[in-house]
Amino acid sequence: MPHRHDLADPHRLQALSLSGLMDSLPEDSFDRITRIAAQVLSVPVSLLSLVDDKRQFFKSTRGLPEALAELRTTPLTHSFCQHVVMEGAPLAVEDSLYDELVKDNKAVSELGVRAYVGVPVFSATGEPLGSLCAIDMKPRIWDDNDIAILRDLADVVMTEINLRAEIMKRKENEVRLDLLSREMIHRTKNVFSLTSGIVALSAQDGASKDFAAKVSQRLQALSNAQEYVYTPASLDDRNLSGLISTLLSAYPADRIAVEPSLIPVGENAATAFGFAIHELATNAVKYGALSSPGGKIGISVAQEGDQIVVHWRESGGPKVNGEPTAYGFGNRMIGRSVKSYLEGAVQYDWHADGLLVEISASKARIAA
Repeated sequence: MPHRHDLADPHRLQALSLSGLMDSLPEDSFDRITRIAAQVLSVPVSLLSLVDDKRQFFKSTRGLPEALAELRTTPLTHSFCQHVVMEGAPLAVEDSLYDELVKDNKAVSELGVRAYVGVPVFSATGEPLGSLCAIDMKPRIWDDNDIAILRDLADVVMTEINLRAEIMKRKENEVRLDLLSREMIHRTKNVFSLTSGIVALSAQDGASKDFAAKVSQRLQALSNAQEYVYTPASLDDRNLSGLISTLLSAYPADRIAVEPSLIPVGENAATAFGFAIHELATNAVKYGALSSPGGKIGISVAQEGDQIVVHWRESGGPKVNGEPTAYGFGNRMIGRSVKSYLEGAVQYDWHADGLLVEISASKARIAA
């Protein structure tokens, strides 16, 4: 049931402010409403009025005198709409000269308002923001149908206002997500940096220094992968090929070709591919295609059913003398990370002309 509202209520004023409509420019979406109201109810003036604790502002006007239409505001001394807001209910005035509520209102004496009917416009939280009203310069008897028409049009206004509020809320959430994502990237990079520093400080001899360098490089690869998938600017178009290209950006661009793809990529892929691509590239520099001046690497991504398959092809490097008798730590970790994070598998083909690696993974897991 309607109940009386205080024009200065802070919750109501906050809702009015959040609407973003006070003192805003005219807009066709609202002007259509006042135009329809004036036409359907056959009145010379129709207004969409927003009311704060000191004045009313006309978001949309139809039929006002030019000077007032340009000003688009009056003090509350000239406002019938304030009563609609305070009561949170329709107000119908048949002849203002004899209506106890408004007969002393200056809109009567100075603007010539004689008949008025208005219905409240509410925010999504139920706070009355203003009134959609129709005005006549001569006495008029309003019926239930007139009020019903205004109610229907006010519903359209409220839908528009609430939609805008939802859009604004989503934008604010996007800003918060952006800030949170940036902070997460910053913290993640700090963790990787701290871990690398601890590893470096723990190295005492040549062998352990070499081990420390390897660990630090692997951590940096993971850091780069995490930054790619969490960078806000790339959330909409981040893809598996982009991740792989990012991970290989430190290597000669003219010797590595990554075919573009639109396969979406998420956190799981960042972890698994961050490690796998780094290990494959490191081995290629030491033993494979990138250890020879003419060696090259080609990488392609394809979808096969619900599986994504990444092909790593080396060529132009030293002749491959078959499968190694034992796999190193890095190769073992590639298999484990792909299986654990991506529900996939890794296959090696130690072809004489160059190593071929096939990484298959669940499409759903790559995108997650």
